[in-house]
Amino acid sequence: MSRFRIFGTTFWGLEDLAAAEVSQLLGTDVEADVAKVFAECDARGLAELVFSTRSLNRVFLQLVRTRFEGLDDIERAVREVDFQQLMGRDQSFGVEAERHGTHPFTSMDVASRVGRAVIESCLSSSGWRPRVDLKSPDVPMYALVRDDEFLLGINLTGPSLHKRFYRVADVRSTLPPTLAFLMVMFSDWNENGCLLDPFCGSATIPIEAALYAMRVPPNAYRRREEMPVFRLKFIEQEVLEEALARLRSSERRWLRPRVYGTDVSPRAVDAARRNVAAAGLEGVVRVELADALNLERWEGVAELPERVHVVTDPPFGIRMGLSDPYGFYLRAFSSVRRAIREPRLVAIFSKQAIALRALGDSGWNVSEVRRVKYGHLEVALIRAEA
Repeated sequence: MSRFRIFGTTFWGLEDLAAAEVSQLLGTDVEADVAKVFAECDARGLAELVFSTRSLNRVFLQLVRTRFEGLDDIERAVREVDFQQLMGRDQSFGVEAERHGTHPFTSMDVASRVGRAVIESCLSSSGWRPRVDLKSPDVPMYALVRDDEFLLGINLTGPSLHKRFYRVADVRSTLPPTLAFLMVMFSDWNENGCLLDPFCGSATIPIEAALYAMRVPPNAYRRREEMPVFRLKFIEQEVLEEALARLRSSERRWLRPRVYGTDVSPRAVDAARRNVAAAGLEGVVRVELADALNLERWEGVAELPERVHVVTDPPFGIRMGLSDPYGFYLRAFSSVRRAIREPRLVAIFSKQAIALRALGDSGWNVSEVRRVKYGHLEVALIRAEA
């Protein structure tokens, strides 16, 4: 197989940003879809995407993409796939299914019918019955039903890529690193600018920004046993090894981007510094104790240039100790305006109306608002200037 159709999953509301990243990595057009992107690439591009993407949560080899009316249509489409090219006879397979929309069947029904179709396809073409392993298959398959569309793919990356290699310490609600990177993209920050997260928590946003500037491929440092791509026989191991070597040799570890994080919690600062060290970014990402409500009192403010990209995930909700979120945001973003001469803000909020009112009352001009979904949360991603 010289060319591959692939798709990757991302966050609802930010598909265009993920598509832009994948397009840059592959050098080809990318289709943005609901919480997904689609592309075509060769083996080298596939390998580099798997190891390099920062915006995708998982990457799949696309086997089927079709419309359907019922489970029989799904089963017929799967039976047409030649699985002999995809699985070795000594390998097992398993099917994970996900369903969105209203249907007279469950995701378990989808998984069962897809699994049966895989077995029947192999039996009819060669008399070979593949082994099923639902816990740790050699070839993990993913079936997605959304309304009347059916997708089937082979999971190339394993567990979600938001589980970064540097995550050794967490505090409070931790932002997924894949979403943190998309926030950095949304801010238009680059290696020549200055980035500050005044509510840095465990430093996810500053670390993602620094790794991006230094071209460190985050998935190249995952354990190999976590990534099915190393077990798939239709992808030559030499291609994977060459991609890893090429990506690691192109890292710019010598670069020193201006990336800062502050937090009022000593525990958070300690966790952030541990993650920074695990990422190999000591001396690059600076994390210090400071109160975002009085940011102008932070000694590090004197080192900041006039223009700063403020990219942050401020606390929200009573669980985070915010009985008056409007008052908190008003004080916090007034403080940012006093501390920085030309701040550009990208921040994520659970309460859009409260955030917009607080930003407006503290002198910010909002230029864009996006609704974003991750997990069971729906949030507002807001971009503003002062």
